[in-house]
Amino acid sequence: MRAQRERHPELTGEVLNALRSRVDLAYHDLNSETGLAPRLVAQGAMVRLCEPAEIERARHTPPATRAALRGEFVAACLEVGADFSVTWESLRLDSPPSAPDRPARPPGDGERRRPVPDRTGAAPAP
Repeated sequence: MRAQRERHPELTGEVLNALRSRVDLAYHDLNSETGLAPRLVAQGAMVRLCEPAEIERARHTPPATRAALRGEFVAACLEVGADFSVTWESLRLDSPPSAPDRPARPPGDGERRRPVPDRTGAAPAP
């Protein structure tokens, strides 16, 4: 940006803001052929904090974090075709369990039970 301002001191206001936006997008473009960051590294104007091998290893073996747990949960649900939802704070499995049905116990004091709707499209049990 400094070089652009030195070459073109007349750039101000909206034009300068548009240029900043374009530089920001180019910097965050991770493509090695079109992105700005790989060119800056090649010119010695930017230093890598980690090696490409470390990045590749992290893509396949993430650290034990909540994000990794969410990713494993999503992958497992997709694998078995389960209905689920995920937020930053919760994991929710919406599919009915695949374990055999347990006998229903009678509702306790003030407890009400509602039947869980069958989402599978199967005919109701007699």
